[in-house]
Amino acid sequence: MVIRYEWARGVSGTEIHNRLVEVYGPGVMSKQMVRRWCRTFSDGRQQVEDIPRAGRTRIATTDANVGRWMT
Repeated sequence: MVIRYEWARGVSGTEIHNRLVEVYGPGVMSKQMVRRWCRTFSDGRQQVEDIPRAGRTRIATTDANVGRWMT
């Protein structure tokens, strides 16, 4: 959400990354990923929520799920 806001204000991807590091520390997403999000917004995407994809849905691998298949 912060990336979308800063991008809408005209801030570059590199500068957005620098600001994220300044506030949240070095563990933030990579500069390349921030720039990728900026490109995605430039291409017209409005939301940051995950969009549905084609193909088989994935299930979580949990002990309970593994146990069902192993018995």
